[in-house]
Amino acid sequence: MTLAVFMLWQSLSLLKPTVSILMESVPADLDIHRLVTDLSKIDRVIDLHHIHIWELDEEHRALEAHVTIAKTDMDRMTETARHTDGSRWGFGWSFEVSGNR
Repeated sequence: MTLAVFMLWQSLSLLKPTVSILMESVPADLDIHRLVTDLSKIDRVIDLHHIHIWELDEEHRALEAHVTIAKTDMDRMTETARHTDGSRWGFGWSFEVSGNR
């Protein structure tokens, strides 16, 4: 009986984080406004919108956003953004650049 109660208690404590990950919720410890402020400080960023953030698992997060940048060398801009420290926010960066080159 004691084992069953222990197992039930442990299962219930895992329920909330599991549902959060499965529902692809925004990480509870993430300050979205600070993140947007930090990303907006990247050189040549004009606008940042359609921001989507979710947890992939307990250790990995994903961020998708539309970023409008000033007319510039797109390769240089992408390289600058890649070297911006995303680990502070728990992200590894991956870029897909589209637009006129």
